[in-house]
Amino acid sequence: MLNQPLLREAMENLVENPSSAAFDYVTYKRNKDADDWTMCGRVSLKTAHGSDAGTEYFIGMVAAGEDRPYYYVFSVGGLSDKLCQLEGL
Repeated sequence: MLNQPLLREAMENLVENPSSAAFDYVTYKRNKDADDWTMCGRVSLKTAHGSDAGTEYFIGMVAAGEDRPYYYVFSVGGLSDKLCQLEGL
């Protein structure tokens, strides 16, 4: 289900080098609206110069569109891991 290029695109305004994003432990929970899911996972990133920037948790949402899924990332790092725990992910 994970479309990595679309998820990277959703991180464009949140991380320095979204094209370097490598995802793991991505989990989903269906929301009350059957067409979208809360999404949590980890993302490994690099700086604009290519050095390792570390691994962070992220939280977002994926919604089903007519022709493709739409990804929205609300937070990278910070309290994302705690928010994912509160969501049961």
